[in-house]
Amino acid sequence: MKKRNSVHSLPSSPFLIVLLALQFCLLGCNEVPEQVQDEAIPETKTESLLLSQDDELKLKKLVAEYWKAIRVSASENRQKLSILNELVDDFLSNPSEESLMAVKEQWLESYLSYQALATAAQFHQSMPNVYAEQRNIWLAIDPYPIAVGYIDDFGPYKGVGVVNDLLVEINESSIRSQHAITDTSEAILGYLPLAFLLWGDNISNAARVNDYKINGNQNTQRRRQLLEIVSTALANDVKVLEQWLSDTGQIDVLFYRLPVLAQIELIKRSSAVFAEQRILAVLQDEAKDDWRPNKIWSKVLSVQVGQLNENIELLKTANAIALDISVEAIESTAASPVLKSNVISENQNAKLIESLERLIEEAKN
Repeated sequence: MKKRNSVHSLPSSPFLIVLLALQFCLLGCNEVPEQVQDEAIPETKTESLLLSQDDELKLKKLVAEYWKAIRVSASENRQKLSILNELVDDFLSNPSEESLMAVKEQWLESYLSYQALATAAQFHQSMPNVYAEQRNIWLAIDPYPIAVGYIDDFGPYKGVGVVNDLLVEINESSIRSQHAITDTSEAILGYLPLAFLLWGDNISNAARVNDYKINGNQNTQRRRQLLEIVSTALANDVKVLEQWLSDTGQIDVLFYRLPVLAQIELIKRSSAVFAEQRILAVLQDEAKDDWRPNKIWSKVLSVQVGQLNENIELLKTANAIALDISVEAIESTAASPVLKSNVISENQNAKLIESLERLIEEAKN
């Protein structure tokens, strides 16, 4: 499988001066620090960092509304995954094309709802030393890209993956230990591995149903067990994520200990990582080397673009309040008719790629 270079960090900016102090506070700590010392934030004479009390309150309100929406989305995503988990159980009890389609449809509904959390999922890349401890939960929920040969048969390769490796025990503890063991693409847990277990490698629903019918074959039983484990683990991990995003949760506490301008900078940079790794990378993958359920992926892209557009609108509003936030490319990106329509088609890819590249470059500068 083709591997891409991850964006581990982005170039610094004036706003990230205050973030460095937080990073030093968190290095070597396994818990969220109880207090951020005032003296840890260096003084700066940069006029662009000075806000009037009224502007600061406006920005805080803007960010609070954004964060509240993320919390609501986390709760909704947990509920949708709970339904998905039940449908997986129904499918395994009675494998049929009808029950498989029900699971696939719920997977898509759940994954589309998850996209509202996709920007927060990039915090650990935009600020790795502060959000490093949260990296694993996001990796367990939504790894990308994935090497599907690490999971099960694909293409001409038969008898490969965890499903067919009898040396790997099929239980949650073992599967969690094998997940991304040497590379993040070696993923067994999360949305896309679950999708691969449902869709298979571009095979018909009838063929996939046969892969799960009890027939006395040991590998079939292992595939059935793995589907159940991955589905349950994803539902459980999203419950943990909801707790971490809730009031006083790990991610929430770290976010609200940042100054408001740093919060907005974090959103901007995380939006760029999201755009680069989850939208632009897919649009540029013309050969479809990275596995995903391609027949439905246009729906995922449309929702992702819509989410990015919401972030752009937030940044534009913040820019109108605090003119020090540079968003020239963001302004031009927001004007893109592709972003406005939230519809992706092949002949629009070039325009969208151009717009995203401007956005990403701006956010990195």
